[in-house]
Amino acid sequence: MQAEWLQTFNNMYFFFMLVAYPLSIRNSYFDISLTKLVFFYTISLLFIVANIGLRVVGLITKAENGEVPMPLAEKILLGLLSVSVLITFLVNGSYKRNFIAIDEPEMSIVFLGICIIVYYFIRRAPVNKTLFAACAIIGSAAVSAIAVLQFFGYDPGNIMAIADMDGPSFMSTLSNRDLIGFYFSAMLPFGFYVATQKKWIAVGAIGCALTELGIIVCDTDAAIACFGAELVLLVIFCAHDKGFKLGYPICLIAMGIAHTLTGYYWLDVQPATHLSYICTLMIHPYVGMFLIGAGVVFLGLLHFVHPMVMKGLAIFAFVFILAYPIYIYYYTQYRVGMPADTSLPYDSFLYFRQEWGSGRGFLWMITVGIFKENDLLTKLIGLGAQEYPNKYILYCMNHEEFAKRLVFPYYDAHNMYLHFLVVYGIIGLTAGMAFIIYRVVSLLRTKEEDCFYRVKGVAFLTAMISAVFLFCSNISMAFLPLLL
Repeated sequence: MQAEWLQTFNNMYFFFMLVAYPLSIRNSYFDISLTKLVFFYTISLLFIVANIGLRVVGLITKAENGEVPMPLAEKILLGLLSVSVLITFLVNGSYKRNFIAIDEPEMSIVFLGICIIVYYFIRRAPVNKTLFAACAIIGSAAVSAIAVLQFFGYDPGNIMAIADMDGPSFMSTLSNRDLIGFYFSAMLPFGFYVATQKKWIAVGAIGCALTELGIIVCDTDAAIACFGAELVLLVIFCAHDKGFKLGYPICLIAMGIAHTLTGYYWLDVQPATHLSYICTLMIHPYVGMFLIGAGVVFLGLLHFVHPMVMKGLAIFAFVFILAYPIYIYYYTQYRVGMPADTSLPYDSFLYFRQEWGSGRGFLWMITVGIFKENDLLTKLIGLGAQEYPNKYILYCMNHEEFAKRLVFPYYDAHNMYLHFLVVYGIIGLTAGMAFIIYRVVSLLRTKEEDCFYRVKGVAFLTAMISAVFLFCSNISMAFLPLLL
C-alpha cells in the first residue's frame, strides 16, 4: 500500500512539474523566472513533506515501505555532492544573504538542496513510465504550440500584451530562447518513448511534431545541434526495442509532415519573427520532406537491418556531431586571416572570438580568468552563491581588454560547467559530475525490457550538451531531478 502512495506522490509531482510548471506565467518577461521559482518551491516542498509524512507513518505502523533500493555507490556520490554544497556555504559565510541567494537563486543551498532531496524521493519510489513520458511530451507540445503561434505573430491568451516588453525575445511561456530551446530538446525524447506504446503512438507522434517545430522557431544553434544529437543517440541506445522500431519512424514522419506544412506557411507569410542563418535553412519545407523520407527509410531499416549495424552507423554519425569543436577550431584559423569587417553566414556558430555565441566567447574567457586568479582554497570550494557577479565586475575593471563588458546585462558564465566551477569549485564540480555520469551510465545500461530509462539517459545527455551553452537558471535546473 505504501508503494502505491509513493507512486501517487510521484505521479502528481510529474504532472505539476512537466505540464503545469512549463505553462505557468504571470505578467512580464523578467517575472517568468520568479513565477516559476515560487511554483517550484511550493510543489517541491509539498512533495517532500508528503514523502516524509508517509515514511513517518510507515515507521509508526511498521508497514512495508515499498521503496525502490538505491545502490550504495549512488548514495555515496549523492552524499558527496550534498556535502560539497554545504561546505561551500559554510566556509564562505554571509549565511543570511546566501541561504536563498535572491540574486542567484539557482545556485543557493536552498535551491540545490531541494533538487537533491526531490531527486532522492523520486528515485526511491516506483515510476509510472508512460505517465511520466506522456506528461513530458504533452507539456512541451503545449508550450511549443504557443511558441509557434507567437513566431507567426499571433498572441494566444494575450500573452505578449501581458509581457509588456519591446522586441521578439519573449518566446512562449519559458522566456529566453536558450532556455526554451533546452526545454524542447530535453523533452523531445520522451515523445519517442510514448510512441513505442501502441495505445499512445498518436500522442507521441503529435507531441514530437509540435516539439520539433518549437526547436526550430526558438532560433538557437545549440537546440538544433541537440536535436540532431538526440535523434542519433536514440538509435544507438534503442534500435533493438520492438516498440521503437515502429514508434521512431512514425515520429519522424509526423515531424516531417508538420515541418513541411509549417515551412510552406512560413514562405507565404514572411516576414515572420526573424531567424538566424541556420534556423532559416532548417525551417524550409525541404527539411520537412527530408524527415518524411528519413522516417520511411528507417521504417524499413529498423525492421530488416540488424540492430547492431544500425547502432554502428549511428555511433559514426554521433562522432561526426561531437567533432563540432574541431570544426570551430579550423574555421577560426581560416577566418582570422580575413579583414575584421568581413561577415560570413557561418560566423555565428563557427568563428570563435569574444562575440561568439551571442557574447559567450568573452564570458567564457572572463570566467576562466576569474577561476585562475582565485586562491587555492577558493579554487577548491568556490566563491559561493551570488559572488560571481562581483568577481565579474572586478575582473573587467582590472583587465582593460574586458572593460567594455561591464555593460553586459546578466552576469553569468553562460556555461553551467564553468559557472558551477567558479561558484562551487573543483570539489563541487567533480562531485556533481561524478554523480551525474554515474547516473547517466546507469540509465543507459539498464536491463529493463522497454527503452524508458535509456530514453531518459538520452534526454539527460542532451541536457548536458545544452549546459555547455546555457546560463544557470531555475527554469532549466528545476527539471534536472526529473531527468535523472
